[in-house]
Amino acid sequence: MQHIELLNAQNVTIQYETASLWQRMGAYLVDLFIMGVSLLVLIVILITVMQGMISQESSAAIASSIVGFYSLINEYFFNGTSPGKRAFSLKIVSLDGESIFFSQLFARWACRFIDIWLSMGTIGMVFISGNQSGQRLGDVLAGTAVVKTRNSMRFKLRSLQNLPNRDNYTGLYPNVVNLREEEVLLIKKLLERYIRSGKNNCYSEMIFTAVNKVCARLQMPKPEMDGHLFLKEIIKEYIILTR
Repeated sequence: MQHIELLNAQNVTIQYETASLWQRMGAYLVDLFIMGVSLLVLIVILITVMQGMISQESSAAIASSIVGFYSLINEYFFNGTSPGKRAFSLKIVSLDGESIFFSQLFARWACRFIDIWLSMGTIGMVFISGNQSGQRLGDVLAGTAVVKTRNSMRFKLRSLQNLPNRDNYTGLYPNVVNLREEEVLLIKKLLERYIRSGKNNCYSEMIFTAVNKVCARLQMPKPEMDGHLFLKEIIKEYIILTR
């Protein structure tokens, strides 16, 4: 599992898990299926509407040209995603942390002919497998990467088994169920970074801010325990009360 860190316009570092080769291939196959169906539908429509005016070969050529822009159109209008990418919770991001530009999407799209079509996908797979950011040639030239938009909480099975049953558990913070999963995931990531950083001052301030925001969200006074211990307790109770 590989990750990239991007600094956004607000100078906040966001960590993403990069999409694996198999996830990208799965997303591509979904899009390829949709493109195939769209192509057939367009050909039938053109032949029916333009009957006698253009040949079947011309109808196929026109339909193929329209469908050829499928990825570019979807990724531009749907914030770096396509139906296939959304099915696998993937999206394209700019490595500079800014919103993705049309020029970047166009560069990726143009390189598909090298990455995918001309090389039968070989060049794209080699680049994705050998690149720390999981980039194909088009991503490298465009300054983009494909990342997962949905992270998951991963805990050891033994840890989950040792947690008390919610039926007989009286929590300290019952309102924790009002938190969204995304918020709890952000708290978890913050704690991980806090520990990895050696509990430096920058992350200590972020822990302090997070504690204040959680307390305001749960409508409770600030706890007496250390901030990182409080946030750990919040995560534990969230798991117990929502699993």
